[in-house]
Amino acid sequence: MSRTDDMHEGKCVKLYPSQAALHLAGYDGLDASSVQFVLRREGTDTDRIELRVGGDESEAPSPAEIRRSLSEELLVTMDEIEIVDGLEVERSVVDDRYHSNAAAPSGRAPNVSTRAE
Repeated sequence: MSRTDDMHEGKCVKLYPSQAALHLAGYDGLDASSVQFVLRREGTDTDRIELRVGGDESEAPSPAEIRRSLSEELLVTMDEIEIVDGLEVERSVVDDRYHSNAAAPSGRAPNVSTRAE
């Protein structure tokens, strides 16, 4: 059975892309409807959380400002933030912590959300 909300876990915290989108909607130059988290694994047990958000980099706040603000709001620090002009999001979360063709350690398929926020 799969989740019915948009919650995912990374760095041992719960991530809600919809919560990040609501927060980012308050910034000029960002498209809060184009928010995507990419979860990656460094080494054997360290998660990385990357945020891609649509927007105009010349009008948007700096990635450092977005990182600080989201860290306070979501209580997790993004490892990388990328502002992409014209970003089209098919999935709000891409979980690359496991190879795309390999099963997760428990034998489950990798966790991928198909809901766009």
